[in-house]
Amino acid sequence: MELILVLLIGILYAAGIYLILRRSMVKLLLGIMLLGNGTNILIFCWGILSKASRQ
Repeated sequence: MELILVLLIGILYAAGIYLILRRSMVKLLLGIMLLGNGTNILIFCWGILSKASRQ
């Protein structure tokens, strides 16, 4: 499951950065939203790995 989350985070970050570098304001906002979603999933995955290491 962690591998799927890591791949999803990478895809969201790559797409977000790509959209931020475009000239359209709508694409800029979509890129920021994708980066935010990728960060939320990163924090979620970090919590899962932290919990697993304590056991």
